[in-house]
Amino acid sequence: MSRKAALAAMLTVLLQAVASGPAVAWNDQGHMMVAAVAYDQLKPKVKQRVGQLLALDKYPTKGRDNARPEDHAKAVFMMAATAPDAIKDKTAHPEYINDGEDPTKSPAASLNEGFEDMNMHKYWHYVDIPFSPDNTSLVQPPTVNVQERIGVFRRPWSPMLRKGTL
Repeated sequence: MSRKAALAAMLTVLLQAVASGPAVAWNDQGHMMVAAVAYDQLKPKVKQRVGQLLALDKYPTKGRDNARPEDHAKAVFMMAATAPDAIKDKTAHPEYINDGEDPTKSPAASLNEGFEDMNMHKYWHYVDIPFSPDNTSLVQPPTVNVQERIGVFRRPWSPMLRKGTL
C-alpha cells in the first residue's frame, strides 16, 4: 500500500471519528474503509483466491448486493473485515464460543483450526502495548495476541511474499 493511500485512509477514519461525536472505538465502518484500501492493493491472482475463500460464506456479507456488480467482490471483502466484531454478538451468533479476553485462560488460544474454528479469540483482535514515560517495569501483553497471530498466519505465504507473487 502506498504511503499516500495509507495516509488518506487514516485521515478519513480520523475525520469520521471526530465528526461522528462520541468515540465508539473502531467500528464496522473503520474496518471496511481500511479493507477497501487494502483490496485495491491486491494483485489480481490474490483477489481471485480471496474471493474463493470468502465464497465459503463464513463471514458477514449483509449489504454486498447493494454494490454494483463490478464491485461485488470488493464489497464482500469489506464486509468480511467486520467478522472479528460480528462474531462477538452472542445473540446473532450463538454458535461461537466466548473463550474470553485472556489467552492464558483459553486452551484453544494458539490453535489455528481454520474456517471451522468456533472460538471468538477476542485476544486475536487487538494487543495492548504497555508504555511508561519513566521506564517503569510494566506487565507485558500475553504472547498470543493479534501481532503474534499475524506472524503465524503469514508463515505459509512468506516465500510468495518474498518473491513478490502476492
